[in-house]
Amino acid sequence: MQQDYDGLRERRLEERIGWIVACCILFNCAMLLNAENLAGPIIIGLLEVALLAIMAKRMGVEEAYGLFTRGLQRWGGVIAGKED
Repeated sequence: MQQDYDGLRERRLEERIGWIVACCILFNCAMLLNAENLAGPIIIGLLEVALLAIMAKRMGVEEAYGLFTRGLQRWGGVIAGKED
């Protein structure tokens, strides 16, 4: 019984992170596509990914947390000129 509850809770948290990511994507499409330059959307995107990583870590969704942190590391390397 407890295992069923834990599995249901994990799936619910994963679904919640998925919906939050989908809402962020929709927000970006609606608001940032008409930006005059790329600096604003890039900064907002990096902040969003950082916040999503924090949310995923606090919610215990390690797969999403790993994905977001790898994305931040990759973008940080590109911005710093240390591309793999």
